[in-house]
This record gives sequence, C-alpha cells and structure tokens, in this order.
Amino acid sequence: MIMKITRDEQLMNEIKDWEMELLNYFPNDFEQYYEKWISAAFRKIDKAKREAFLSKIDTYLFHLHAFIENSQSLHEKKLYYIRKARTFDTNVRELSDIRSLPIDQIIYMAEQDVAKQRLLSLVQGGLTGYGGGFTIADLPFTFILNLRAIQNVSISYGYDINIPSELMISLKVFHASIMPKRMKGEAWNRLWKEVSKVEEDAFFYEGEENFSNINTVTVGALQFLKLLFIRSCRSKDNIPFLSIALGAGINYKFTKEITEFAQKFYQKRLLFERK
Repeated sequence: MIMKITRDEQLMNEIKDWEMELLNYFPNDFEQYYEKWISAAFRKIDKAKREAFLSKIDTYLFHLHAFIENSQSLHEKKLYYIRKARTFDTNVRELSDIRSLPIDQIIYMAEQDVAKQRLLSLVQGGLTGYGGGFTIADLPFTFILNLRAIQNVSISYGYDINIPSELMISLKVFHASIMPKRMKGEAWNRLWKEVSKVEEDAFFYEGEENFSNINTVTVGALQFLKLLFIRSCRSKDNIPFLSIALGAGINYKFTKEITEFAQKFYQKRLLFERK
C-alpha cells in the first residue's frame, strides 16, 4: 500500500531539492577569479582596520534594521497579517498563531507581499538606471528595501522581529541571502546550524552576533560594479532606456533571490518546529 505524504512533507522535499541545487552550484572561472582578487585585496589591509571596518558594517546594519523594525508601518504590517490570517482561521489572535495555519495559506499571504517588494525593487532599479541622485542613493535604498523584505517574510510566517532573538535571526538571514550564489550553500548551512540551536520562542539570541566577513565586502564590491556597469550603458538620450532596463532587471533579480532564500528558510524552520 502506497503511503500518501502530507503537504508539509511534500514541501520539505521541495526545500531539500532546492538545498541540493544550492550546495552543488559550481562557480565559473570569472567568479572564482573575482573572489580570489577581492580576498587578496582585502587581506592586504591591516587586520585591526579590517575588523574595525567589518564591525562598523554590523553596527550599521543592526541600527538600520532596528530603525525599520520600530517604524509605524511595520507595526501596521503585523496587524495586517493577523487580520488576514483571521480570514482563514477566526482563532488567530497573535502573530505566532499564524504558524498554526496550513502551510499553503501562509505561503499565499507571504507571496502577495513578496510580489510587492519585488515590484518596488524593480522601480528603484529603474530609477537608478535613469541617473542623477537616484544612482548615488542606490546602495542604501537597495539594502533598506531588501532588509524590509526579509522582515516582512519573517512576519508573514508568524515570527515577530520585535523580539531580540528574531531580530538577530532575520539579520543573519539577510546576510546569508545576499551572498553570491557560489557562497550561498555554505552560508545556508552555517545559518541553519546556528539557528537550529535557538530554542523555540526564545526571547534573547545566544548565538554568534557578528555576521559580516570578507564575503560581505565581496557583495558590496559587486553592487559598486553594478553601478559602474549601468553607468557605462547609459546613453546620452533624454531617456536612457537601456540603463533603466538594466537597473530594473538587476535589482529585481537581486530581490527575487533574497526573498526566495528567506522564504525557504522560514518554511523549513516552521516545518521543523511542527515536528
């Protein structure tokens, strides 16, 4: 007799297939050369200065995350998800109650918000390609939009980032998700190994609080190269259509990869907690 698997088991199998694809990714020659070049250049800097620089990145991201976290719009977002979850189950009273819903209902709610975040990234990338002050503001806006996207994914799966442990976990998810594809498999394993030690609904985070490393610098350098590439493709016409299309496409793809990574993480985390 054939045993029929549940939807939760089916989704877990899909996540495992995604994990294998991530872990088996092999970088091309250009990616390997680029990584070695960035690593060699960064290691030439004095160790104390390197550590101070990485510490400043951690501090910047933490304060940026906390600023978004304490905004009124984020509070309204939590209420929005609670009200929306009640359309599926009238017993939902708190954010954590969302986790008791069938997984497809949770994914449905999350996907709607993720689609909006990707659209915002598309528009922001197009403005970057247009030029002017939009290009200068691209890097901070890109980080803000994608940090917000991670926060929204966390909330949509019933995890409250106003709790210090959830704040740190969402930051670590963000950091792992922005890694180039050749580094994401290792980042995923490291993230999951660390977060799996955190007790369910723990208030404080007791794991490693530093997360920036040389790979973070690699990501920043890639974003800078992206801006140079878009600028080089900008025409002298009144409306630089090519650079607008490039900026929109690159930023959309970046956000799509980040939100997909975040959703896979929170889906796997929720399924493990249900076991």
